[in-house]
Amino acid sequence: MMIGSTLINPCSVGSMLNARKQIIAAALNGDYRSEHIFVLQQELQLYDVYQTQIVTCHRQIQECLAQSDKVNLNESPLPQSKHPRNKPQGNVLLLEMVSS
Repeated sequence: MMIGSTLINPCSVGSMLNARKQIIAAALNGDYRSEHIFVLQQELQLYDVYQTQIVTCHRQIQECLAQSDKVNLNESPLPQSKHPRNKPQGNVLLLEMVSS
């Protein structure tokens, strides 16, 4: 059998596949100690709790977004800031300081 410019012996392909199957089967026969099983159970429970929290947060975000669609900013604009920022923030380039 030719693959590209390489000649491959079908018997060797079969033996490679058989060897891979044996390696995979050996890997599945692990060392299932009780402390490892306990840790895996704890991690699975935490995963389930986190998934539940993510769903709850997603629902809350959807509710907030649905309510924000009802607000018309033209009718009731946001109030002006009580503390306007006059200082540049972070890495703002001060062009006034550059003289040409």
